[in-house]
Amino acid sequence: MAKSNKILIILDGSETLENSVNFILSSNFFMYEEINLFFILHPFNPITESQSKDVIYNDFVHDHGRKLANQYLDKVINIINEKNPNIKISVNIVNSKNHIIERLYLGDIVATFISARLNNRLTYIFGHNDLLFFIKSINPIIIIPSESKTNPNNDNELFITYPVDISNNSFFELLIDEKNNFLNFQKINFFARNDFQKKELEKVKERISKKYNSEIIENKNSLYKFIKNLEIKNNIMINHSHKVGSLFINSFSNNSISNYLRSDLPVLINRN
Repeated sequence: MAKSNKILIILDGSETLENSVNFILSSNFFMYEEINLFFILHPFNPITESQSKDVIYNDFVHDHGRKLANQYLDKVINIINEKNPNIKISVNIVNSKNHIIERLYLGDIVATFISARLNNRLTYIFGHNDLLFFIKSINPIIIIPSESKTNPNNDNELFITYPVDISNNSFFELLIDEKNNFLNFQKINFFARNDFQKKELEKVKERISKKYNSEIIENKNSLYKFIKNLEIKNNIMINHSHKVGSLFINSFSNNSISNYLRSDLPVLINRN
């Protein structure tokens, strides 16, 4: 029996994180059979009614919060069922974000999604400690800007930046596997800023599944600047690779993921 594609969506009752559900249901970047709703109780975070701004919980008592978290999740489940009644749904309610490591350790999740609101660089640096925790702890993780929109009638393009290490990368295993039906991209663009990066990316390009239309784009500018000047017609997702301990989160760099997120582009982050 073929293994089903199960994705995990991080929720805490806020409208910002709930946007992940809206994005996944309205886009077709990924093919999946099951959704795990992973709800993290935060004592001081209000839980709002799904798709509305009415606060139904702003207490810090976890017993009461868990009850109302279930009410909130019931509303989210109804939204998913209305969009696709064939999707299987499972739920986890935990008291700490650290429990996500234990959940992912089971090995049945192919991708984790979280939505984020990044209005400016200061917000990114000082206001998203939880987001930084998830980026460092989860591999791979897809971060969805709260204002990100897609058109399911358009093609999907993935931009892959240097550096990448296909030999030790769970995400690229999905690109190599001919039998994989999780990723739904019509084109993959490898972005190189010089001849050295181009040669390295050519090695990766040769190994990915032939079912993808792929090419190498060489441009001396950063990918952020390149896409900013690009007339976007298709749905775009950025793949950003990083090494353990690297400063890839530097918000003042043109290659920072915060640039893409503030441009409303979803980013798939994986650790080499």
